[in-house]
Amino acid sequence: MLHMGDEKMRKVLSAAVFTMVLGSLVLSACSGGDGPSAKPPEAGKGGSSAKPVTLRMSWWGGETRHKATLKAIELYQSQHPNVKIEGEYGGFDGYLEKLTTQLAGRTAPDIIQIDIAYLGPFFKQTDLFVDFYTNKLVDLNGFDPNFLKSLSSPNGKLIGLPTGMNASSFYINKTLADQAGVDYSKQLTWDRLIEEGRKLQSKDKNMYLLNAPTGDIAPFIFEPYLFNLTGKGLINDDYTIGFDKDSLVKAFQYVSSLYENNVIQPVADMVTVKSIWENPKWINNQAVGALNWSTNYSPIKTAVPGKELITVEYPSTKGVKNTGINVRPTNMLAVNANSKSVEESAKFVNWFLNDPEAVKILGLERSIPAVESARKVLLDTNAIDKPFDNAVQYALKNQGILQNAISQNGEIVKIETDTLSKVAYKALTPDKAAEEMIKATNAKLEELKKKDNVK
Repeated sequence: MLHMGDEKMRKVLSAAVFTMVLGSLVLSACSGGDGPSAKPPEAGKGGSSAKPVTLRMSWWGGETRHKATLKAIELYQSQHPNVKIEGEYGGFDGYLEKLTTQLAGRTAPDIIQIDIAYLGPFFKQTDLFVDFYTNKLVDLNGFDPNFLKSLSSPNGKLIGLPTGMNASSFYINKTLADQAGVDYSKQLTWDRLIEEGRKLQSKDKNMYLLNAPTGDIAPFIFEPYLFNLTGKGLINDDYTIGFDKDSLVKAFQYVSSLYENNVIQPVADMVTVKSIWENPKWINNQAVGALNWSTNYSPIKTAVPGKELITVEYPSTKGVKNTGINVRPTNMLAVNANSKSVEESAKFVNWFLNDPEAVKILGLERSIPAVESARKVLLDTNAIDKPFDNAVQYALKNQGILQNAISQNGEIVKIETDTLSKVAYKALTPDKAAEEMIKATNAKLEELKKKDNVK
């Protein structure tokens, strides 16, 4: 099973943690050297030397992920008797802090599961990790090259390989939509969402087009709409805002219009609703669609038993520079450059991501695999529901600009969500909200620039 904390935590990593990471990682690190520039061994075909080697691998997750990963490790060890792999695993809390201490003290595991939120600080010390572009022991042919490029450092290094993909997705309860006469046969653009929402309300005041908990407004509606307007991300790499007042006002106005036209439920009704699948309107078939992560397909579908759930094109405006559609790794695997066994570590990563038997064991524990051949293995065994796969493949073809680490900073996100809340409750007009958000964000960015030593 997937682990919803993987996404949830990305928005709550505090600036204090990032500052700690940066402070620790400025310690110089000796490179363990990249592996030889040889053709990677075919996954599952051995390639290990006879010399005994013990590797350590760290990851976070739930019980089912732990069991699947350990089972895969057991299979690899049976195929490579000279290799022993010790698992170091647990929950997400404290994982980054522990890893930071290990990296600074050069005691980190050989193979490390990392998150996209770590890339910002880790990009400042890329020599801590093997560059998979130059280390030829992992076959990268099955990855989407643009996806890998979006995860590369400013100096062109690829320090983490995605284990799976997670994407912005538009879910439709097809059974309900057909009954209610909602037209999803063509893209539901931002304007059409309001149009169809009005039509639905005119037929039944208890029906809503979108199931939108307040915590989902910023990442799945406000930001994509704003990015369509600006063609940029939230925060630029130089710690300047990626929006102007006019665009921000329009984005706040759009969210206000969703509430005013009852396309989404009143904010007061959603205060205690933490997720789509917990919303009584969704459970009772009184909400037609929802915008959320692809990894949440299972609980969203389970909440409407007997109904057909599909995914459709994400709302957008034609011809924009940034679709606002997020495609991100569920998590990534990195190899410690200071490992005494870089070559064996890289060979294991290659097997873990590419070998068909490993893929079958791991299933969807880290979402739909980022390697195309691995994805096909799971499709052929009916391990992936078609709507789940459709959402990820559509997003991959239409992905927007990947949000950088500073855009996901906890304090920056809080300013955004707090301001959105004031707009939703009509405590601020869109114009005043834009002024407040720009002022607060710029002030916070100045603080973060000093902490992160950005000139």
